[in-house]
Amino acid sequence: MFIKMIIKDLKLVFQDKEYLLIVILMPIVLSSILSFALQSAFQSTYQIDQFKIGVVKEYTVEENYEIPFMGNIDIDRDVLESANGDNIFFDNFLDQEEIQEIMSYEILTYDQGIQKIKDNKISALVVLDENFSKDIFLNFVSPFRKAMNIRVIKNESKSITSNITYDIISGFNTRMNQMIISKNVLIELAAENDLLSSINDIESRLTTFNDSLENYEVIVDEKGIENKKTIDSKSYYSAAMLAMFLLFVAGNSSTLLLDEKRSMTYDRMIVSGISKSEILMGKYITIFLLVLLESSVMIGYSTYILKVQWGSLAKLLFVVLAAGITVASFGLMISIITFNNNNRKLTVLLNSVIFQILAALGGSFIPVEALPWIMQKLRYVPFNGVILKLLLNTMQGLSLHESFFEFALLGLNTLLFLSISYLLIRKEGKHAKGH
Repeated sequence: MFIKMIIKDLKLVFQDKEYLLIVILMPIVLSSILSFALQSAFQSTYQIDQFKIGVVKEYTVEENYEIPFMGNIDIDRDVLESANGDNIFFDNFLDQEEIQEIMSYEILTYDQGIQKIKDNKISALVVLDENFSKDIFLNFVSPFRKAMNIRVIKNESKSITSNITYDIISGFNTRMNQMIISKNVLIELAAENDLLSSINDIESRLTTFNDSLENYEVIVDEKGIENKKTIDSKSYYSAAMLAMFLLFVAGNSSTLLLDEKRSMTYDRMIVSGISKSEILMGKYITIFLLVLLESSVMIGYSTYILKVQWGSLAKLLFVVLAAGITVASFGLMISIITFNNNNRKLTVLLNSVIFQILAALGGSFIPVEALPWIMQKLRYVPFNGVILKLLLNTMQGLSLHESFFEFALLGLNTLLFLSISYLLIRKEGKHAKGH
């Protein structure tokens, strides 16, 4: 009998053409339109607030470095002191007012930086290796050319600001290139014309080069943290529309219980010995199965038509099941409220207004990374925003452990919805006994 109730509810849902249009067809249409219409937006820069990066200093600054074949040359101490990693990269580059307006930085250890990327607290981690300061010194003071290794570890969940960081560090490469080449040309000309004894004139030039921040061949190694995949427009809006329309699965399924009440089917089931708990459990499972159906259709369409890569199938299945439990709990709560009030006003309000607001807050319309900081935090208020983040995490290859925070939020939402449902059932039971 229990299974028959679920089958009956599913048949009623599939007979509702409006439901099929809204919940099955609309997410497919909208994801396709938005994916292609906003494709360029995922390749351009948004107007965003100042962001933060981490910098790892693996080197130590020394007062002087030995320069091969130049032991007999006396170079001014002020020049030596200025030609080091701290002065070149921090004082004269990252601390510039123009750069500080775009991004701030903090000095971290490598492990601290990786953790802050995982916690989504910084946009990128710039790693200066143990030879960085020495290489700076040799490039500025000697006639030798020394390639420097700067690594930029990007936080792919902040793709816009991490790419800005990469461009800025690449700019450090470009700006330093020309002056070191010019410096070497100057030294070579001095050597050819037997003018090395006038090295003091070269020192003033080196000071100017220092201020200009130009250098030879800085190698910027661009790599993402733990091979996280960059999200394109098709991937984003496939996940965004799925998360959004799961709200409508719950909303449009919330009238099943009320319809049974008005058609006297509910009373007949109670008289036949089916408990209220069994009826409510039937509605819960029905909504859960509809979530699985909606997810399967959306994932299948986006995979084969839009060529979206959802990541690990096992992780994706776990996310969908967790989302189904939360959405079914939410749908059950709405069903009980609608049943108790004996009208559809709440369902109409949810579908027409509230779900649109929740979808916007959750990032279904505009990626939250393009919004102010406070709006990025608000994505976790509606559970659909949490589901969207979990889907994106799966696409990017994050482990289930790394998504623990989002799973915990879904669990809290589920507990809240089921607790409210239980209290509403008890309240209605007491009200019925009073009559």
